[in-house]
Amino acid sequence: MHRHVSLLVVVALLVCGVAAAASPDKPVWPTNFVSPFGLYVAFPSVVNGSADFYYKYDSLAQAQLIDYQQHCIPLVHWDAVGHPCQLFFQPSGIYVHQPATGLECCQLVADVGAVPPEFLKPFTFDSVQQNITDMYGDSHTTNYWTGPDDFAYWTDATTGFDVRFKDGPTGITWRWGNFDVKEQSVDTFKLPNPNCSKKCGFLGKAQEMSASEMLPLFADP
Repeated sequence: MHRHVSLLVVVALLVCGVAAAASPDKPVWPTNFVSPFGLYVAFPSVVNGSADFYYKYDSLAQAQLIDYQQHCIPLVHWDAVGHPCQLFFQPSGIYVHQPATGLECCQLVADVGAVPPEFLKPFTFDSVQQNITDMYGDSHTTNYWTGPDDFAYWTDATTGFDVRFKDGPTGITWRWGNFDVKEQSVDTFKLPNPNCSKKCGFLGKAQEMSASEMLPLFADP
């Protein structure tokens, strides 16, 4: 009888050990950093567009800035991809600055701010995936994480470093570069002008579409 109980305990411990090994710890971002990344868009096609991600999440600010230096994401404006843009994430919402399309600092989405350092909190570990390349073309063995609404993320299985990000069903993917972990100035995240509360118009200055209305236009078929 004791031998059977002991065997059951050993089996239970082995099962727990396998489960623990199959669910790695979720990486956490540093509170201040900047990183380049390559932008990929399914349609209109963008391949490795230059961009930078600035991040500050501390007692001074909870903000992030995405500087698309060559091509903006298509959700911003019907002609956005052909021009650079900046996206400012503030506690009050997400703001777009793209002078080339007439979007002189406007609010894209209200009440959506910067991602907290525990950025993978809503994600679930799915599997280990091999040969996932980053911005530089370097190949990684990665932990693959799935999130709500078809979001996905890849982190290096050894270091926990960020490798790729899939922006839901939009056809947009980031391939991360190296993080430069250093203090970020609050001034980096200031909006370009004080009159940014007006809503962005996807089809033009006077026409508006909500995020939920824009998403089907760019969802993967």
